[in-house]
Parts: sequence; C-alpha cells; structure tokens
Amino acid sequence: MERTALRTTTWAAAAVALLLAGDARAAWTLHQNQTAQGAGYIRVSAGDALHAVAVGTHETPDGNTSGIVSVTTDGGATWSSDTPDGGVPAPMGMNVYTWVEMASPDLAFVTSIGKLLVSTDGGSSWTAYREPEWRPLMGPTLQGVSFANPTTGWIVGTDGLVRRTADGGATWEPLDPPVAGVNLTGVLARDATHLWTWSGQETRNPDTGEVTGYEGGMLARSVDGGATWTVVFDGEPRAVHRVFMLNNTEGWMLSNASGGPRLEQTTDGGVTWTGMSIPAGRQGIADYAQDVYFFDRCEGLLLVEASANTIVFYTRDRGATWEDQDISSLRLDLPFPFPLNARLTTFDFASRDVGFAAGFHESLVTYASDGAGTSCGGGTGPGGGGSGDDGCGCRAAGKGGGLAALLGLAALVPLLRRRRRR
Repeated sequence: MERTALRTTTWAAAAVALLLAGDARAAWTLHQNQTAQGAGYIRVSAGDALHAVAVGTHETPDGNTSGIVSVTTDGGATWSSDTPDGGVPAPMGMNVYTWVEMASPDLAFVTSIGKLLVSTDGGSSWTAYREPEWRPLMGPTLQGVSFANPTTGWIVGTDGLVRRTADGGATWEPLDPPVAGVNLTGVLARDATHLWTWSGQETRNPDTGEVTGYEGGMLARSVDGGATWTVVFDGEPRAVHRVFMLNNTEGWMLSNASGGPRLEQTTDGGVTWTGMSIPAGRQGIADYAQDVYFFDRCEGLLLVEASANTIVFYTRDRGATWEDQDISSLRLDLPFPFPLNARLTTFDFASRDVGFAAGFHESLVTYASDGAGTSCGGGTGPGGGGSGDDGCGCRAAGKGGGLAALLGLAALVPLLRRRRRR
C-alpha cells in the first residue's frame, strides 16, 4: 500500500514538473539586415566568441552588386563592412569574395578570384596573396580555404587548384588535385594530415536561368596533408555543399541533387557514407541544403530550406532524429507590406554557447545557448569527439529546470541544449 502511494505521488510530481518546466530554447538574435533583395552573405566564420567575419554580396546605391566583407569584434552586436582589395585592385572595383576562414581571432583568410585576402588583425586590414599568373576577376577562382591551426592550411579552386601553407599563409606550395581539372568548391582540414575536398555544381536552363539539375559531384580525402588523395566518388549527379568532420573519423556531408538535399554520415573518416533522413519541418519538405554543424558526437544543427524558407533542425542523437527549431522571431526590417522571416545560408560556432549566422538581405544573426550543461560526449577540437556512443541522448527536447530540479526528477526532464565547432 505504501509503495503504491509513493509511486502515485512520484508520477504526479513528475507530471506537475513537466507542466511547470519551461522551454529551454537557444536565442537567435537578428542584429543587422539591408533592404537589397539580391544580396546577402554566403559564409560566416567564427574566430572566438567575440570575433567573426562574414562574406557575400552587397547592393550599392547605384543598383550594382559588389562583394562585401563584414567583421565583428564584439560578439556580433555591431559589424563593420568594407570591400577590401588587399592592395590588388579589381577592375572597376568589382571585388568578389567566395569563402572565409578565421584560423584564430586575429588571422583570417578570404578567397576571391585571382587572389587570397589575408588579415593578421582580425579583419581590420587586409593584404593580398597572388601568384604571377593569377589575375583579379580573371582567375583562378579560389573557392575554399581551411586551416588546421594558425600555421597550416589549404586553399582550393577552379581547374584543380590546390595549395598548402605551413607558415600561416605567407607562402603556398602547389599540390596535385585528386582529379585533374576538376573545379574544387570546398576543403576541410582537421589536422596537419587529414583533409577532405569536394565539388559539384548546378546545371541551369540557358534561357531562363532555372536550375535543371546537378553534376560533377566529387569527394576526395587525404591522410598525408594533400600529398596524395583517395577519391571516394566522382562524377555523381549532385553538388556536395558542405562537409563537417567532428574528428578524423566521424562526420556529416550535405549535398544537393535533383531529388532533394542529401545528408550522409561517416564513421570511418569518409571512406564510406550512410544516408540519413531529413524530416519535414514546419515550413515544409526541405528542398535545399545549406549547412551542418555538430558540437560533439551527438548534438548538432542542420540548416536547410523549404520553398525559400529557413529551417533549423536540432539533434541530440547524432542525427537519427531532428527537432525543428522556432526561429520565427528573426523578422527582417524591410520596407515590405508584410513581415518577412530571415533566410539564413550559413552558420558557425565559437563554442556551444556562442555562434553566428548570416543570410539573404545581408542578415547578420547571433546565437546564444540556454546555459552550461552536461556534454553529450567528446570534444570538437582537432582529434576530439571521444569514442563510442557515450552520452548520446543525454538531453530531452525543450524541457528543464523549475520544480523538476527541486523534486530530484531532472533525469526525467533534462534540458534541451544546442552547441558547437569547426
């Protein structure tokens, strides 16, 4: 009789705790946007919790479009924007920026056409690296840059361009590409030896500009710093859009294809990949993949689009299941007759608690988590990520605190969290 009463009391208390527990949501805050409809950011990179650089396009007062580099040194509260040329002017001032990487809070790199911009003061000033045959706006187009540490990094680009630096970008060594002549569109380094590069592009109707398909999908991996490559696949009808590796073995890959976006996972360094489902969100079925990021082996975020609407998914079980996050508070300040939600294209995180996002209409957004908590297992620094499945599922979605903690029932209603790294 006493056991029955105790059991009834315990579950009643648990029910009350669940009712009183509030949503433990992360905060996405819009700090800046512009009115131009045809401009926006394509990539943002975080150096630390205070420093980040975003690159994209900006619509000038005369109606033309030019490149833009925006820098924050105060955690995203304010941003300064410019069109640096690094001392190598582009014809008619038409600077184009294709990617950005912050190797440290001070050291940043921006890829362009015919040059690489380098900053050693967190984006306050820029110099340009270029080789004798490179020409601004004429090529090659540098399309990806990644640093394993502040001294060792790689750039990739059109026509199989691969370069490696061991001195923080002062000099660059040419390397053979994984496939001759391929237009490499991205690169990711985890340490001085392990890296991945990829490619793929849209095909368009020449009369209407409408996307008709995808081609040239390629992924290659190296375990010797790019001296040699192993091609995982090549010539597939898709465009690899992003590869995120938590460590040298575990990672996720996003591709876009005619049948819709594809999310895949690897546990062997990218030798093999397993397809994962992308659920429908409150905005509908995803039709384009934008970004993916994991804070540890279990907890991560996925950024996709559905009919030009942004969906941010959160997982706490390695991507086996996803929860659609509510970012409806990101309403753009635009001169339209109706409110317009932000349309994000990229995010990056300085830690589990601090991140940056950007997108169309030159939107700049910060991310702040709901506080410290138990790790789901494994770090995200080079070589991090732990081993096994320790900690997966350590948080339940959207509940926490309040009476549950007082009653000692935190295990029934653990806090939702989302967090970081590159």
